[in-house]
Amino acid sequence: MKCVMNRGVYLRADGRLPCYCGSGETITLGTLPREIGAKDFTEEYYFNPRFSQIRSKMAEDLVPWPGVCDQCTYLDPDGAFEPNLLSSELEWFHWEPAYLCNLECEWCLGQRSGNGASGRRLLSLDLFEHVVKSLAHHGFRLKMGNICGVGEPTLNPDLWRQVKLVKDRLGGDILISTNGNGPFHEGLVTSGLTKIKIAVDAVDQAAYERYRRQGSLAKALAFTRRVAETKARLGADHPLIIWQYILFNHNDSDRELRQWQQMALDNGVNKVRLVFTRCNNYSLRTPEDVPRLFPEIELMPIGRDSRMSLFEVRRCWEAIVGLTGSDPRQAARASIKLANRIYHRLALGVKTYRQLLSLVRGLHHFRDGNALEIPSDEFKEYVAFISRVFLHLEGIYSNLGLTDQAEGYRRYRQSAGLLN
Repeated sequence: MKCVMNRGVYLRADGRLPCYCGSGETITLGTLPREIGAKDFTEEYYFNPRFSQIRSKMAEDLVPWPGVCDQCTYLDPDGAFEPNLLSSELEWFHWEPAYLCNLECEWCLGQRSGNGASGRRLLSLDLFEHVVKSLAHHGFRLKMGNICGVGEPTLNPDLWRQVKLVKDRLGGDILISTNGNGPFHEGLVTSGLTKIKIAVDAVDQAAYERYRRQGSLAKALAFTRRVAETKARLGADHPLIIWQYILFNHNDSDRELRQWQQMALDNGVNKVRLVFTRCNNYSLRTPEDVPRLFPEIELMPIGRDSRMSLFEVRRCWEAIVGLTGSDPRQAARASIKLANRIYHRLALGVKTYRQLLSLVRGLHHFRDGNALEIPSDEFKEYVAFISRVFLHLEGIYSNLGLTDQAEGYRRYRQSAGLLN
């Protein structure tokens, strides 16, 4: 079994180390103090019991946190665990430079003026340097870096220094996601950053600010031009400039999509990315009918799981029941995949990230129609299947003598309001 956190670190600006984003936000693997002192990050944190639980469980083909992992977008139940890379490669380093934003987008947690859990809003360079140097000292090389989070990364004045530090010490393919409304620094081009993804979700200010509240389309365009002009002046090939367009029902006309792609061509963009969001007001368009003007366009459609019908659920359940007697381990993996698919269906149309996290903590938060589009009777049947799947997993692991795993599902069912 595999997920990005087998060999990954997610460092929040307030020092917290969650088990990645999405459902993993509800699991904390550790919290770094303001002054880490003589502690060695790799030994004290990356190889501590919480991090190690992920690897040891997945090496046994089990999820480390029953009920939570089953909902995770990054879980691959059929993936191969790779123990030979544990001491040499960091597959993912996801860090959040700022727990503070200059916009108030509907989906986000809205930390425009708030503080982190420990009162820290910016990831300090000293703390970050300690983490990176420790990983480098232990011989790690980075595969992929991801710079994003609740806040806007460019609000941290040390951002480009963080990027350069990682590139110099760990290497890696590093991507930053920005709303383009923050300050530009030439260091974003000279630091070794691989890709910069800028959110440009409209062709006019009125449509732009429907989602990017308090944002300015003009600023995002100017930010893009600054990156492109600096690259040209320095003769730099990187970072590649990517424009991302989140597709809603208010910005998905052919006219807008063609005009947006032309704007990208006019502003020095290297690649465009259309994301068919699963949050509220999502577009009903399909990738097949999107007009294409830009030479390199990446389409990120809503996954098939998000539209899973009850008929499909019933068929999958029948197959799992039939498999349980002959191959309980395979039946367990199939059960985890089914739970994951149902949760994706229930999350279609979710309004905010907070609402998504409440879904992770328990479906009882959504029993009154869940603010989504699923009719009440269908919603109840989806929930009943999730409860049935987790009870089935509890039984499978109990019969296999894996009492801790069975108890983990029982505890989750109890906390999430799924006990029959």
